[in-house]
Amino acid sequence: MNQSRLRKLIPFLLIASLLWLPGCTGQSAQKPAKKPIDTTQQKTAPPAQMQIMLTGEERLLENLLQQAEKEKLASKQAAAEAKLKAEQEALTKARAEALAKQKAEQEAQARQKAEQEAQAKQKAREETQNNNKAQPVMPGTPTPEAQETPQNQQNNSVSVPSMTEPVLAQGSQNSSFWPVAAQSVQKLNQNWNALEPQADEAGLNTTQRNNIKKALDDLTAAVNAQNTEKSLMAAIELFRQSGNLANVFSYPVPSEYFQLNYAIMMSALESEKMEWSAAEARIPRIQSAWKAVKAAAKGENASLMNQTELSIRDYEQAIRNKQAKIISTKAEVAWQNLKAVKDALIEMGTSTAGKTGE
Repeated sequence: MNQSRLRKLIPFLLIASLLWLPGCTGQSAQKPAKKPIDTTQQKTAPPAQMQIMLTGEERLLENLLQQAEKEKLASKQAAAEAKLKAEQEALTKARAEALAKQKAEQEAQARQKAEQEAQAKQKAREETQNNNKAQPVMPGTPTPEAQETPQNQQNNSVSVPSMTEPVLAQGSQNSSFWPVAAQSVQKLNQNWNALEPQADEAGLNTTQRNNIKKALDDLTAAVNAQNTEKSLMAAIELFRQSGNLANVFSYPVPSEYFQLNYAIMMSALESEKMEWSAAEARIPRIQSAWKAVKAAAKGENASLMNQTELSIRDYEQAIRNKQAKIISTKAEVAWQNLKAVKDALIEMGTSTAGKTGE
């Protein structure tokens, strides 16, 4: 091969080598891009203990809310009864003082009258004696003293009307509530003990797991101490934290459902304490959580979803208007609707799983 022909081939050889080298280095240096992981498909079915635990939490929470309402009504009744009793005691005391004053006035009048009569008698005696000195006394003539008849003493006693104080019914807590609540908490501890290893394996992180355990421990301690307020707060927190289980298992109800209930319950308690700013600050969270729950329905059960949304709006409006007397009622309506939504989502999930398995 002559040199002129070689010089003509060199450019072609250079171009071929440049095209060949990137291909070789690219295969060794670059790996094919991974496809995004579909976490939904990787989630495992929720264990039976999960649904049992969530149902137990919800039932205990409702019972604690009812117990708190009963105690609140009993407290109001006791306060009303104490006020009525104080008013009756004040009225009785006022009547007794008025009767004592009246009796003292009558006795003073009686003494004054007796003194006047005594003075009149004394004056009459003196006049009679003076007359007797001037005239001889005929035998058998009664003396002025004999002619006088004893005065009937006036009965100054005043009859005091008897007042029998009514026996006021005292509100008492239902003694059977706490033993039943303690049994419910015991079952929750048992279900969590069986569920925890499976939740850990499914991907529940340490913080979430510890939050559930702490809330459950707080609830157990509060129920054993029969403290309604602390038990209610711990139950609300446990329900909120348990919602994280919906993120690691293929549960048809999104975790926002639990956050939504938590926001409504907490704002209701804050409204009851007249903490309106704190209650109103939860409204944006209520709205965003409801959007996620509504999206999970995928357009199904439109009537129920519309009904629930309206009840949530009514509740939000009651908070904005600071309508303390209707807050609990509006919250109760929203809770019941949300329970129906949860049941509908679970039914949808069951139906979908059944079709997939066919």
